[in-house]
Amino acid sequence: MSLSYRYSSSTETRLAQDIRRIDLILKNKRPDYRDINVYLDSPQSLVDTNFSAGNSYCKAVLCLLAYQEPKDFQDNGKIILDNSWLKIASSKNYHHFFPKKYLKDEEIPNGNSLVNITFVSDCLNKKIIGARAPSSYIDDFKDENSNINKALNSHFIDLSGFGIESDDYNIFLEARSKLIFNELRARIDLSRKEPASDEVRELITAGESERVELKSTLRYDLQTKCVNKKLEYVIAKTIAAFLNSEGGDLFIGIDDNQNALGLSDDIGTLKKKSVDGFELQLTEVIKKYIGGSHSTHIKVMFPVYDDVQICRIQVAKSGKPVFTKFEGKEDFFVRSGCSSQPLSREEQSTYEKEHWSG
Repeated sequence: MSLSYRYSSSTETRLAQDIRRIDLILKNKRPDYRDINVYLDSPQSLVDTNFSAGNSYCKAVLCLLAYQEPKDFQDNGKIILDNSWLKIASSKNYHHFFPKKYLKDEEIPNGNSLVNITFVSDCLNKKIIGARAPSSYIDDFKDENSNINKALNSHFIDLSGFGIESDDYNIFLEARSKLIFNELRARIDLSRKEPASDEVRELITAGESERVELKSTLRYDLQTKCVNKKLEYVIAKTIAAFLNSEGGDLFIGIDDNQNALGLSDDIGTLKKKSVDGFELQLTEVIKKYIGGSHSTHIKVMFPVYDDVQICRIQVAKSGKPVFTKFEGKEDFFVRSGCSSQPLSREEQSTYEKEHWSG
């Protein structure tokens, strides 16, 4: 809709039409879109569009860029995008890959092209990049980040063929506009195929919820750099809470900001240093703190996410109460919002009657 300028006039009429379309979608029927003209005729149209955070056409492209989960040039970490900042065109989250001041000093026009916009952290933009030429600041990032092309690719940019080393702005605009145009076109034509791991990606990127929990590690303490048995109990109580609630997915190897850390830190602490060794340790943790009678409700998988292997634990709702045992104490956990909470004996009794009634 953003690429059609549909709501530039007759807003109420068109809103009513689109509500009817949504009703059809909810009934698994495809609406007719033939009356909607999309203004996306060529990559050059993107190049010629002046960036404005309030422009609906620009917002469509920004949504596409955000969907790619853009990564930090410095360390490939996930860039945290704040909607309150993104409403402002001067936000430090918006970075002109060829800085506007650099282009102005070089007397190169069209510095505010939509195709020149990328997402970065505000600190990176203000303190490190500034008005430097891409060849200069990207070269510095290459020294810090040996896999910087992975970050660039998440922005529809590549070290090769994009004019970065030669600071050729025209080559950059031409190459990047083609990638963005082709991706937009594929989505409009419904020809784009989502990757097989899309379910995992959607669960992780949506963040923690009553049905999803993210944990950086199973047992390796990232602060003390050694094994912390209490972390294993945290994993066990999360699984117990899912069993006592409506089930859910626990991901290990993903931090709170949805960055993929992988399992290597945990695996390095094990006698059997492999994914098999990790699964054996996880099984022992579950048996130790919950018991071994819940295996039919727990499924362990090791998908690849952002090029690293992580652990996904799918937990189904249990047909009876599940308790954890830790340091001589027995507890009953349930999911409450984004966390696992213990219930008192009185609360537990009421919960059991409501949750497992019939």
